[in-house]
Amino acid sequence: MFKEIAVTILGQKYDLSLVICTDKISRHNTLAYPLSKSEGEILLNPAHKGQYSVANLFIHSCAHLAGYRHGKAMDKYENKIAKDVTMG
Repeated sequence: MFKEIAVTILGQKYDLSLVICTDKISRHNTLAYPLSKSEGEILLNPAHKGQYSVANLFIHSCAHLAGYRHGKAMDKYENKIAKDVTMG
């Protein structure tokens, strides 16, 4: 599922590192770090996912790496990706 989401949002040639972490590393639910135009890193902390699924947090982080900022356009994009990818 993660690979399908990442490829859909970032493309085949994007080099992405995913770290599933605990509070020892981050108390955030997700963080996205762009390292260059074609590579980045995402940290996901399932202990702080709240009302969101891990897939939704991953979509959110990938959208940030693709250049989206919080707002209506990002929300609409994330909803589309969630329907297309996670629900098939």
